Amino acid sequence: MSKRGGWLRRGVDEKAAAGLALRHDDALALLREGQPELAVPQLEQILIGCRTVFGLRQGPTLTVEGNLAVAYLCAERLDEGHALLLDAYKTRQRVLGEYDAATLTAADCLATAHRLLGRHAEAVALGKRVVAARTRTLGRAHVDTLTSRMGLALAYLAAGAVPEARAQLESALSVAEEAHGRAHPHVIELRVALARAHVADGQMLAAVAELDEAIAASATVYGPEHQETTDLHAERDELQPAAT
Repeated sequence: MSKRGGWLRRGVDEKAAAGLALRHDDALALLREGQPELAVPQLEQILIGCRTVFGLRQGPTLTVEGNLAVAYLCAERLDEGHALLLDAYKTRQRVLGEYDAATLTAADCLATAHRLLGRHAEAVALGKRVVAARTRTLGRAHVDTLTSRMGLALAYLAAGAVPEARAQLESALSVAEEAHGRAHPHVIELRVALARAHVADGQMLAAVAELDEAIAASATVYGPEHQETTDLHAERDELQPAAT
């Protein structure tokens, strides 16, 4: 969700800025609903408007650039998403600084883009830097830090470094459970990722055990009939024969 107060600023056409903010909210809603192919053209037009109204290096422009890059990735337009994220990351480094929250968000997304493009060494290296920076600035239990740790673990998995991935996930899960409890969305995500790391390591019993925990937590958080919960049931049932 855009923070419209950040879009209304001195010296800027308020009507134009408010209109761009509203359109940006609508595009993000499409992205959240799983329709990136519809969000992309809207964000492309909003970005053109932001560059005209705010300039190339102002907050709203940088925000839309980042969201458009994510939409490209979600729409499987990986090269376009990667190129825009790389530019957004470098721009935020120059304008906002290395450790600004927005810079670290761009870096986290860029690490994901590296992984999706098969650039595993770059994904791991950048992921490590983001985890270290977020741990230092936000604390180890902050949800952004936990998200980055899961991203780093996925990069390890993609690179075939399964023991490193499992160690990262087990450590992050322990921190997350202590801080947020078992019935928390980020704890569930970490547990499911750990289950998949167990599968990659051939540890089917351990994977099923983690999925059972995730299912119970998902039923509490989202409800037993929610899509998240039923999808986890299906994943567990598919693994069960290999675990017996």
